[in-house]
Amino acid sequence: SPFVGRLNQIGKSGIEVVAQIVAIFDNYGLDTEVMAASIKDPLQVLDVAVSGADACTIPLDVLKALSRHPLTDELADQFLRNWRSEVTMLDDTGMTEDRGIER
Repeated sequence: SPFVGRLNQIGKSGIEVVAQIVAIFDNYGLDTEVMAASIKDPLQVLDVAVSGADACTIPLDVLKALSRHPLTDELADQFLRNWRSEVTMLDDTGMTEDRGIER
């Protein structure tokens, strides 16, 4: 369980250490799993996955950041604005009640 963030703080590449550990275990056919720890940001999650880690501990703020992207948030907001606009237009025609459309 290499502590990626802590290794980075002392001038080592935590991601490189993960990749080295995975390579060593693979070279010798050792049946084990590598779990990266002390993850500090979403990019490190990607990097340890690419490096071959089987799992990693992720703080809640990093987990939340993984599910967000500015463009996705912007498109979701635009979709909701468009939907509300359409429902308002249908309200004006009386069609929402006829079709059971909820706001």
